[in-house]
Amino acid sequence: MRDLKSTIPFYIVLLFIAVIIGYNIWLFNARKVEITEIIESEEEFNALAKGNVLKYRSNIHCTLAFDPKEVDMNSLFAEIVERDTYIGSQMYEVAYNYTMHGSLYDVHFRFKDPAPHRTFFTKIRVKQIADVVRNYPDDYSKVKAVHDYLIILNKYVITMSGAFNTLYTGRSCCNGYAYSFYAIMEELGIPATCEFGGAHAWNRVYLDGEWYNIDLTWDDEGGRDVGYKYFLKCDADWEGHHHGGATATKSMEVTGKSAIDNYLAFPNYILILPIICIVL
Repeated sequence: MRDLKSTIPFYIVLLFIAVIIGYNIWLFNARKVEITEIIESEEEFNALAKGNVLKYRSNIHCTLAFDPKEVDMNSLFAEIVERDTYIGSQMYEVAYNYTMHGSLYDVHFRFKDPAPHRTFFTKIRVKQIADVVRNYPDDYSKVKAVHDYLIILNKYVITMSGAFNTLYTGRSCCNGYAYSFYAIMEELGIPATCEFGGAHAWNRVYLDGEWYNIDLTWDDEGGRDVGYKYFLKCDADWEGHHHGGATATKSMEVTGKSAIDNYLAFPNYILILPIICIVL
């Protein structure tokens, strides 16, 4: 007769697989939404899309009275990201297809899936990082420490995205840097934005009464090499970038601890549970 103890690990693995399958089936169905009324304007669609995506319903079937190409997806994404839902997700795009019926467009939008479990674990890591610098003497030193840490932590990988990947796998594209920086600044109470343009994402941050441009992706020079060409810049010094948005007329000078000292100030965070998120 087979020993019961020897079968317990098998049943644990089986239960784990069943939970993953069940969760994905539930999530797939929970993401669907059918809108029956005709949407007359881009503003109406934006409000509808935000309301649904913020509740993790990202597969939206609706009828538009206007061409879906008129929707400004960059602005829509910016508003959604800054409401937290996508902070942990792998959002970088929206896909849609449509058929025409007279002057109406029957459209199926699919926002790249927001994931509640990724957002949950991302917020845990964001708070851990923020707690390290929370008592630093000024906002500048906090911003520089987070800038340096995220750049050394992360390796640019164009096929991966989202703050979860930046903070847990150390591999993501530009929006991973930008979303992570934004979320940490929000946790610290330092005003910041996510900016979008030309298939790229970066940030602005508010220090000493002025808005400054900052791009962690373009400051990543590989490995432990951190640049500052795009660190707290005014528009006049924002060389080669798509557009600015700084109110400051002079860029901030780079001072304080070295990038590697800032990086080493953070613990080597280890959590087992987020491994589950990678396979979900």
